[in-house]
Amino acid sequence: MKQKGFAPIIILVLITLAVTGYFGYKNYWPKPQTLTTPTPIADQAPNGNLANWKTYTNQEFGFSIKYPSDYSLHDDGPNEVEQQKEKGQQISGTQPAILDTITFSNLAKNQFSISIFPKTPNADINNVYEFSGICGTQFADKTISNQISQLGNIQYKRVQQSLPDKKVMTDICLYNFNGNLITLRSSDSSTSNLLDQILSTFKFLNQEEIPAITNEELSRGWYWGSSSQKKPGTPSDWVHSDEGTRNASWHKPGITTTFAPD
Repeated sequence: MKQKGFAPIIILVLITLAVTGYFGYKNYWPKPQTLTTPTPIADQAPNGNLANWKTYTNQEFGFSIKYPSDYSLHDDGPNEVEQQKEKGQQISGTQPAILDTITFSNLAKNQFSISIFPKTPNADINNVYEFSGICGTQFADKTISNQISQLGNIQYKRVQQSLPDKKVMTDICLYNFNGNLITLRSSDSSTSNLLDQILSTFKFLNQEEIPAITNEELSRGWYWGSSSQKKPGTPSDWVHSDEGTRNASWHKPGITTTFAPD
């Protein structure tokens, strides 16, 4: 009889422990948290102080840029090859002629440069060879990237290469409306991103806004215009041909356009 009397007590104790454990778990064990994804915020300008940047304007070659206020500039003028050309001297070697180079630098010895090259008969950024020395260099260890992009109505090529001294060189190359190639160059990875910010401020001077491509032009596959008059919305696979002639046009690959006189 004594053994039977202990059974209800043991059952009661077990029930009490179970109930206590349940409420203890419910009240004190950390509850799962619902994670919320923050609403994306539009990217700000790469540098919050762009409004305080200085403006460099080149009237001769028709463009302007903004650059950091702690940078100063030095105009180097034409290089030796161009000076020899101007004097009618014979040119040897593979170094390209440069009409002007403007070097920007700060006290931390960070720097970038802008070089302007002579006019070319076919001012088409697609034909700029990356190892030409004007948009990339043949002395690089490796080409990291080589791509053509669009900024508004400006088409440009961006070439990034690793150099023998372990530095990374970035060139951003584009043509002005006269057919001069303009190259923004950074020879150090520390100013590579800065170069992209500067490009975002690049403007041509005294040029009317180029209208976007029309549905009619998209349908027929071409429109008249120089290489620097590529319209916003032009498909990326369209090409330019016949620069400097009345047949200059942007069109689908494989299409031939010929100017028909009135």
